[in-house]
Amino acid sequence: NLYALTFQSHIYQTNTLLKIFHQILTHPIPYWTIIAVSALGTFISIHFGDELLDKRKHHERIFYHRHKNKYRFILFSFLFIFVLIIYHMAMQQLGVKL
Repeated sequence: NLYALTFQSHIYQTNTLLKIFHQILTHPIPYWTIIAVSALGTFISIHFGDELLDKRKHHERIFYHRHKNKYRFILFSFLFIFVLIIYHMAMQQLGVKL
C-alpha cells in the first residue's frame, strides 16, 4: 500500500471500495480507528484461542468457569456497540449512504 500510495495512487480511483480505502489510508484521524478495532478483534480472537489451549489444564480455570458467561456477554456487548459506533461515524464522514 505504501508503494501504491506513493507511486500509483490512481489505482485507488478504480472502484468505490478502493476509494474508501484510500480515504482511510490518507486520513489517519478518525479513520485509523477502523484499523485499531480490527487489531483489537484479532487480539481478542487470539486470546480466546489461547483459552481453548488452556482447557487442557482444567483445574487452573476455576474462576473462568464461574464467570465465563458474564465475561463473554460484557466483552461482546462492548465490542459490538463500539464497532457499530465507529463504523457509523466512518460512514458518515465518507458520505456513504446505506
